[in-house]
Amino acid sequence: MSCRIDTAPPIIFLQVLLQIDASCVSACRQARVLHGDETPMKMLNPGGRTTHKLYLWAYAPAAFEDFKAVV
Repeated sequence: MSCRIDTAPPIIFLQVLLQIDASCVSACRQARVLHGDETPMKMLNPGGRTTHKLYLWAYAPAAFEDFKAVV
């Protein structure tokens, strides 16, 4: 399935992303070793000059796993 952001209706694009996400999460759960990272970040508040703290989480299987991705 080919999907371009500028031509596809937003709901179809979101459905494609959710399918990709579900398959990546499923593959990561089957990994014998899973590396995780939690990175604190600052994000500018909408319409303001102040920031608030948010966290970005990333998970990746080990180098010797068949599945190669970062979720």
